[in-house]
Amino acid sequence: MRILVSIFYLLYMITFIIVFLRNPGIAGREYYKDTFVFEKEEDKLNYQQCSTCNIIIPKSFRVEHCKKCGICIIRQDHHCPWTGKCIGRNNLRIFCLFGSFLFLFIISLFVSFITCIAFINIE
Repeated sequence: MRILVSIFYLLYMITFIIVFLRNPGIAGREYYKDTFVFEKEEDKLNYQQCSTCNIIIPKSFRVEHCKKCGICIIRQDHHCPWTGKCIGRNNLRIFCLFGSFLFLFIISLFVSFITCIAFINIE
């Protein structure tokens, strides 16, 4: 059982580090208002502007501005207090794995604890 707990802990820590280091999907410099040029006047309807960052982004990107990070994130899910960064387009899948491995680690740790207590009470 200790091996299983160790494996889940290792997977949990690896996915945590990947989530922490991966770019969540920051809307880049190519969308700054000063450098962005519309091809047609009708294209302006398909874009939105962030009032804080002053960037122009296609509406299909579903961009939201994170007040805690101070940046616009493409397809932002939430700002995670555990990792200290936003969860967006580029790190959402690995964040789901992180949550799953954390859950499995806690469950395996609990089962290991219960079996240790059961063996102590038997003797």
